[in-house]
Amino acid sequence: MRTGFTRAMVVAAVGVNGSTDSTATSLWNTGATWDARLGVGDRSYLGAEVGYVGSLHTAKAGSLDLLGNGAEAVVRLQVPYATEGWLVEPFAFGGIGWSYLSLRNAPAGVKDTDNIGDVPFGAGVTLGAGRLLLDARFTYRATFNEDLAPGLKMRSWAVTGAIGVQF
Repeated sequence: MRTGFTRAMVVAAVGVNGSTDSTATSLWNTGATWDARLGVGDRSYLGAEVGYVGSLHTAKAGSLDLLGNGAEAVVRLQVPYATEGWLVEPFAFGGIGWSYLSLRNAPAGVKDTDNIGDVPFGAGVTLGAGRLLLDARFTYRATFNEDLAPGLKMRSWAVTGAIGVQF
């Protein structure tokens, strides 16, 4: 397998994420994140991914947990090195996304859902052996259009590890 041969891939990831906003970090703990991605352009210098992204943050006090579900699309700039079935592919990425946030166990009369936009960007590395892929990445998500609570910003970071296949 040589560099420049384009393939598709599917990966599933788990990891940790947290907020960079002091108000959010005072309300919720660092949480769990998970995602599933479908990508094209593996083994080339330019790739793309679409994916589902989820997260859960437990409340620091009480039971007002924050659940997030969303979708995003990113473009990957990568430097693949592939030889005899092995792949090492460092990459940087950026794109656009949407998230639906919901507060679990919110009391009556409290706004408990929000649709926000996000701008995911970051870097990582994909390792491959045959069809098996391992992916590790750091993601930062700048956000816009959030109005769950006055002054609350939902921008966040995430560190994930994924396993998947290329086809």
